[in-house]
Amino acid sequence: MTTARYFIFVAQLVILFYLFGIRLSFLEMAIGAVFVFFIKAIVPLLNFASDLGVRELSALYYFNYFGVLPSMVVGASLSLWFINILLPMCVGAIFVFKIKNKDAQT
Repeated sequence: MTTARYFIFVAQLVILFYLFGIRLSFLEMAIGAVFVFFIKAIVPLLNFASDLGVRELSALYYFNYFGVLPSMVVGASLSLWFINILLPMCVGAIFVFKIKNKDAQT
């Protein structure tokens, strides 16, 4: 299960790199995505927001060697954070508020 989850995150990041105009080989982008998630896994995080800095800095560090524009790397990385963290959190908050509001009315 963990392997499938990791594969999905790597695939998402590679797709976002491509959508943001990073034109490297698939292997170079996949290795970059693995590098980003490896660094993210070994650096302790204090909260969900600190995840942002680790992901962006590691992506910038790796893709800098290929001459990729920092705006492309940061845009793709922030989009992944938005899709996997912020968006589900907001949707979940709506459901929690609906449930709390429903309980408060009874």
